[in-house]
Amino acid sequence: MSFTALLTLIGSPLLWATLVALAYISVTRIKRERGMFRSRRRSPKSDWRHFVWPSLLLAVIGSAALILLETTVNWEWLVTFSVLYALIVLTLHPRFSSPAFPFLLMLTAISLRDVVEYGVVTGWMDRLAEVEWPVYALVFGVVTLAEAILLRWNGPVETSPTLILSKRGQFIGGHVVKRLWFFPLIVFLPPSFGLDMPVPVILPIPIGVSLLSTGALPGTLLGRLSLYRGLLAFVTLGLFGASYVIDVPYAAYMLLGVFVLYELALQLIKRENRGRHRCSLTVIGARSSSTRSRVRRVRRCSSSRASQSIK
Repeated sequence: MSFTALLTLIGSPLLWATLVALAYISVTRIKRERGMFRSRRRSPKSDWRHFVWPSLLLAVIGSAALILLETTVNWEWLVTFSVLYALIVLTLHPRFSSPAFPFLLMLTAISLRDVVEYGVVTGWMDRLAEVEWPVYALVFGVVTLAEAILLRWNGPVETSPTLILSKRGQFIGGHVVKRLWFFPLIVFLPPSFGLDMPVPVILPIPIGVSLLSTGALPGTLLGRLSLYRGLLAFVTLGLFGASYVIDVPYAAYMLLGVFVLYELALQLIKRENRGRHRCSLTVIGARSSSTRSRVRRVRRCSSSRASQSIK
C-alpha cells in the first residue's frame, strides 16, 4: 500500500506544478536581489529548505489525524482537485496556493448542479458530489491551521530585502515574503487497484504566502495574518466536529463564505500595510521648524516601529 501511495504522489500533476513554481520563486528572488544590491541575500538552497521544513513535521501530524478519521474521497474528486490546484499553482502566485481556491470552485460547481446543465460531464459531477462537505471542512481546516503555525514559525525567517521608489521620488526599504511550503496529506480511495481495502493516496498540497512589507515589520503582518488564518481554521474544524452531532444546515454555503473570507483576510493585511506605508511617507516628508509639530504628526499617524526607523 505504501508503494501505491508513493506512485500517486509521483504521478500527481500537483507535485510537479509545485516544483516548477518553487524553482520560479527562487530564480526571480535571486535575480531581483542581484539587480538591486549586486549580490543575492541567501543561497537558492534556502528556498528548498524552507519548502520541506518545518512543514513536513506538521504534515505528519495532519496526516495522522486524517488517517484516524478515515478520510475517504473518490477518484473523480482526487483528479479534479489535483488538476484544478495544479493550474492555480502554475499561475506562479504563491498567495493562491491554498485548498481554499480549488475547493471554492468545486463546491460552487456542485451547488449549481440544479440550475446548470453540465452535459457530458454530468456523471462526473454526480460522482464529485458524493464526497460530502465534512471532507472539505476537515482538509481545509487542517491545512489552514498548519498555515497559521507556519506563518508565525517560519514566515519571518530569511525574508528578502527590497527597495521601492515612492511617489516622492525616495527609496523606501521593504521586505518580500514569498514562500512555498510542502504539506502532503494522506487520504483514502475506496477499494480499487485490485485491492479489497481502502487505498491510501498522498495529496502533495503546497501552502504559499506572498506579502510585501513596507509599513510594518514582516513578523507583525504575518502574525496578524496567522491569527486570521487560525480563526478560520478553528471555525471550519468546528463545523466538521458539529457534523458528528447534528445536521448542520447550509453547511456547504457556510464553507463557501469561509473560503471567501480566507482571501479577504489577506486583503485586509495588505490594506493595513499600505495605511502604515502612507503614514511613513507623511512623516518622512514633514518639513516643520518645530520638533513638537513633528511629534504631533507621528502620533496622529500612529506609525509603527518600521516607519519610525525610516524617519
